[in-house]
Amino acid sequence: MDCVYEPDRDVVIAAWDRLSNQLGSVNFEMRWKPRPPAEGEEPPEDGQWVLSTAFPVLDENGVLVSVVGCTTDISPQKRVTRDALKRAEALERARESEREASRANARLQRMSKVIDLMDVGVFEIYPNGKLLQANVCVLAKPILLSSY
Repeated sequence: MDCVYEPDRDVVIAAWDRLSNQLGSVNFEMRWKPRPPAEGEEPPEDGQWVLSTAFPVLDENGVLVSVVGCTTDISPQKRVTRDALKRAEALERARESEREASRANARLQRMSKVIDLMDVGVFEIYPNGKLLQANVCVLAKPILLSSY
């Protein structure tokens, strides 16, 4: 059990209990702790994921004599799944950002329409004095913009 990741130990214990009590075969996923990295080597992120399948072997009296099983390394599939989830989350964040930008743009367009309906001059300038936007009252009468 020293080689099994702590969070996965309950799964392994439950599987062993099922086998030792002759309740049938088991299938479960678990992680082996990584071996210590060699000098200069990057430590593995989360050990080795495995899929284990086992079943009890009973003698003619129904007594458990051994357990037969196999373990398959599923680390590549787990990495692909994890990476796909990260990409999907990033894509959703980008979509939400795009939706928020679209909503902000719609608000700005509505505000521009309101400003255009005002009968007083309203304008916005960049800090360098360049005109960013102005309503029709400003545009109808030439004005001199100066910075102070």
